[in-house]
Amino acid sequence: METAIIGFGNVLMQDDGVGSYIAQSLLKHDLPSQVAVLDGGIDGFAALYRSRGARRLLLIDAVNGGGQAGELYCLHLDDIQWTAGEVPYSLHQMPLLAALCHFYPVWPLTTIWGIEPGIVEPGLGLTPAVENTARRLAADLLATVREEWICMN
Repeated sequence: METAIIGFGNVLMQDDGVGSYIAQSLLKHDLPSQVAVLDGGIDGFAALYRSRGARRLLLIDAVNGGGQAGELYCLHLDDIQWTAGEVPYSLHQMPLLAALCHFYPVWPLTTIWGIEPGIVEPGLGLTPAVENTARRLAADLLATVREEWICMN
């Protein structure tokens, strides 16, 4: 696989499940064979293990960035800075960079798409603002990967 798209989240905690929601949406479509979509759920370590060898990672998760519910964030690994002891981004209790280091001696090109959650408490489904952003991001990712592979072939 050339590109792995991994959605993370707990679908039993409303907006926290946004990454899984997007992954499940993308899995309903025909994608180029070089693109793998994985629903990482709450097991980020296993999803990253299954994606090892990918040259590009697109990670999708709920991110508490202090914005409005449904706000979209795009981060690259170079954007992430912290001091010792801080874990700014987590794949459900596993630091993202620790997991990447475990499976990738050399990091692939990695983009993290984060969506600001509105409600993270027991329940099913996404809030309207988060669902709207999730649908737009899923459509954009679908169009992007299809266009990239058409141009490359």
